[in-house]
Amino acid sequence: MIWLVLGCSLSRYDQVDCVDNSDCRDAFGLLWTCGEVGLCEPTEAHPRCTSTWPDDLFVRPENYSEHILLGSMFDHSSDGAEVQASRLPVMQVSDEGGIDDTEYALVECSYEENSALDDLDYPSAARETSQWMVDVLGIQGIIGPATSSQTQETYNATADRGIVIMSPSATSPALINIDGGTKTDDDPGTLWRTAPPDSLQGVAVAEDMKSRDNKTVGVMFQTGPYGEGLAEVFLESFQSGDNFEAHGKEFSTTTEITEGASDLMVEFPEIQEVFFISSEISDIAAFINAAGEIGAFRDDDVGIFLADGAADDQLFELTDSALYSNIRGTRPSVPSGLVYETFASAYAAAYPGDKADDSVYTAYAFDATWLVIYGTAWSFYRNGVIDGTGIAQGLRRVSNGTEILIRPTYWNDVKARFSVSQGIDVSGASGELDYDPDSEETTAPIEVWRISESGDDFDHCKTFCWDGGTPVECVLGTEIDCEEEE
Repeated sequence: MIWLVLGCSLSRYDQVDCVDNSDCRDAFGLLWTCGEVGLCEPTEAHPRCTSTWPDDLFVRPENYSEHILLGSMFDHSSDGAEVQASRLPVMQVSDEGGIDDTEYALVECSYEENSALDDLDYPSAARETSQWMVDVLGIQGIIGPATSSQTQETYNATADRGIVIMSPSATSPALINIDGGTKTDDDPGTLWRTAPPDSLQGVAVAEDMKSRDNKTVGVMFQTGPYGEGLAEVFLESFQSGDNFEAHGKEFSTTTEITEGASDLMVEFPEIQEVFFISSEISDIAAFINAAGEIGAFRDDDVGIFLADGAADDQLFELTDSALYSNIRGTRPSVPSGLVYETFASAYAAAYPGDKADDSVYTAYAFDATWLVIYGTAWSFYRNGVIDGTGIAQGLRRVSNGTEILIRPTYWNDVKARFSVSQGIDVSGASGELDYDPDSEETTAPIEVWRISESGDDFDHCKTFCWDGGTPVECVLGTEIDCEEEE
């Protein structure tokens, strides 16, 4: 659990014997570890987890012994906006007094592949850092990871510890039941997300393709839960109608992307559009650049459809613009409204020069952290301790009750209602967060986009909403006509 202890004089415990790290957290509070000689000592930062808020967390642990400690996990080489967005609520809730004057702190870890740090690949880095946060620091709530693959790795590495993982952008349908098929108040799931699952996105892609009379399409998908899960949903939906045919090809390396793009068009020259699925912007860029050398894409205007990971400004830096007019894609609908505008203003003030719309998932990361914080409040008031089960039980109380906007000024209202076992109904910066009590999944509008004529932005074409599980076109914000010319 995350320990809330009375402050103590460090000298009183400077020779405390210990068996495991929890003995030292009992004695000193946060950021104390059981050393190799069986005595408590200050915790040293993991090489992948040196970023913290407050920034002197590991330098002056005595100042934070009573704080409530959360963790975040992202690729710090590419997810800078999400890292900052997930830090902002921790700063805000501490400004609002925390829980009973107990403030919050955050340890930020990176699972990037970086030889300057170590020789770990993405999965190994996700496993090692998550286990360190839980076993050494006692963290019970992790915000992230960003991708479905690393979220699955993190969950599998920590499932027996019962912590909560809250991803803002892991959308694979394979994650829906990873923490159990039946969730209840007594036995809640511990893997949550603020982004909608790809069971929605896959259907939206299929509906958009069929609406443009594409009868034969190709699907290239990344090995792993994200690519395989989204491809399966898409294929089932697209091929459910008469005379619709799809041909799939899996890849796991850059070579397989470039060769696969060519092989697909040689084997099936009747393909009108290719749905390319990867969570890595480098993969997406490799496919677009390879397609630019293939006659079917370059000369015959075969379409390219990209999944949500492509809606990133890095796409314009890494790709040749020759095929931009062929490209369209999907992503969760770009947030708007009062709560989002309040978040965007706070984000700009906290990080001068950066904007909240630098990534579509900044708002989802902001909401993810606030929801974990709400969960800690439920756990504290209802169970007397803060642990993963209590946090998850609190998350089951955020979609049925008094309306709450995810803003710092509503924090006291959340605490007041949770302290007497009342639920709340949250509206976040990312939109409505209505979690189904059985699946613990939420829904959100799925936007179809095309690249603007200027070649440096994404134009909003149309939006799919959900009516009883059926996608219907809906109008949210300003749309432009992105239909292909006859």
